[in-house]
Formats: sequence, structure tokens, C-alpha cells
Amino acid sequence: MSRRNPILQALSDPTKNFLSFFIIGVVLLNLFSSGVSDLFWENLGAWLQTNLNIQSLAVFRFWVLFGLLLLTLLLIYGTNLTDWVRRGMTKVGLADAVIPDTAKVVPLRDTCRGLVVIMSPKEDSPAEFAIRHHWHQGRLPCLEYCWIICTTESVDYARRLEQRLIAEGIGERLTLFYGEFVLANPQQPDQPFRLKVSPETIYDPDYVLHLVNAIYGHADSLGIAETDLIVDITGGTKPLGVGAFLACTRPERRLEYITTRGESRQIVEIRVAYRLKAVR
Repeated sequence: MSRRNPILQALSDPTKNFLSFFIIGVVLLNLFSSGVSDLFWENLGAWLQTNLNIQSLAVFRFWVLFGLLLLTLLLIYGTNLTDWVRRGMTKVGLADAVIPDTAKVVPLRDTCRGLVVIMSPKEDSPAEFAIRHHWHQGRLPCLEYCWIICTTESVDYARRLEQRLIAEGIGERLTLFYGEFVLANPQQPDQPFRLKVSPETIYDPDYVLHLVNAIYGHADSLGIAETDLIVDITGGTKPLGVGAFLACTRPERRLEYITTRGESRQIVEIRVAYRLKAVR
């Protein structure tokens, strides 16, 4: 096992060395923040106040603090800043990973712009049921892109599903990717992924895991955020479903499956709450 950086331990865990934690994590950081604050108000602040032509210092400070508050809220709720910070903490060693804390299943009420489904070799497939749910009869927000993971046995069913959707006029606004569609493989660029899984890899969850990760990369290039893409693990073989499930063990990735009770079917979402695993 690799040895932990003692400085990172001092910053993140007061139980390791309280004196180091106090000096580095409290005293030095407090001095640094005070220095930045003085630098802003005494230098940049005066320049801004002059150029903005605000006479009252109190009014100027109010608007600056109000603007910083709005900027902070925008960064937190309008961007993936939280995810970037978490990943950064994990990379430098301030946190080991995120681990599942609780999980619950709730009926899926909303729709997503992106959907990943696994095609079953039958006409009335779970994939079609999921697509129609997220299509939402074309009412915004509705499904825009769908990636259909197929096997040799199910690719023809995916093709016929596409033809039905086109005949209904859905294909004009919904883009389907399936079959021989190629996805970039960052680890092995000369061996790209295809949405039609070969017989050699159909029982390999690790391959499907990386295939779904490649789908997320493609979705990002289309402007679909991870939180607006959901993966349905209902159809296909168990290894396909397991691989897709493992690809979604991150807080920003969403999972769904279809429950059946008699003739009634319902889509439910698996919501997992995560917590950061502290550095030991």
C-alpha cells in the first residue's frame, strides 16, 4: 500500500497530528485568506470603486458581497463545480472516494434529454417502453438522444423499433444510435467501441462498463450533462445490465429500471446517496 502524504493527512485529519492540523489548516489558511481580503479591499477594491463611480464605501462593499454571493450560487447550482472539487480532492488525496451510503427506489416522474437502453430480442421491449416515457409525446423537456446497446440477436429489433418511431414522426426530433455506431475509446484509440456488442464480449461486464463510459463521453460532446442522461438496465442479459450498473456508481449518474406487475409496467429510479470516504 502506498504511503499517505503527511501534509495532506495534517490538512484533512486532526486526529493524526492536531498541532500540524491547527498550524496548517487553521493558522496558515487564515493568514492567507486575510491577506487576500486585504489585497482586494485596499488595492483592487479602491480601483473598482473609482471606476464604478460609487461614492459610499458601505454601498460598494454591499454590492461586491452580493455579487460574490450570486456568483457562488451560480457556480454551485449552475455548473459541475461540486463534482470538480470532489474529483480534485480525490486526486490530491484529501478524500479517497465517494462510497454509497443509502439507496432507495422511487417512481421516475421526470424525463431526460439522453437515455441509454439495452435492447431485448423482442418487439415489445423494455427499451421501447423507456424511450416512449422519456419522449414524453414530444412535450419539452423530452428525449433528444438515445443510445441502444444491442447484441447480434437484438440489433434487428432495434432497427424495426427505429422504423416504427420514424413512421410516427418521432424520428424527426429524436436521434437513435445503435448497431455499428462507433464510440471513441480513449484507452485504445485503434479499438473503438460499437453499440452492437460482439458475442465475445456480451458476457463481459467490464467491457460494457467502458462502453457506457464512452457513451457518456459522446453525450458530453453533444451538450448532454451526466445528470441529464439516464441508463436503463432492464433489458438484455445480466452481464450487460451489471456492466451498465457499474458505470453509474458515481453521484452524478442516474439509473432506472422497469418493474412489472401483471400487465402494468412502471419505470423507477435508483437513487443512491453518497458520502466522501475520508483519508486514513
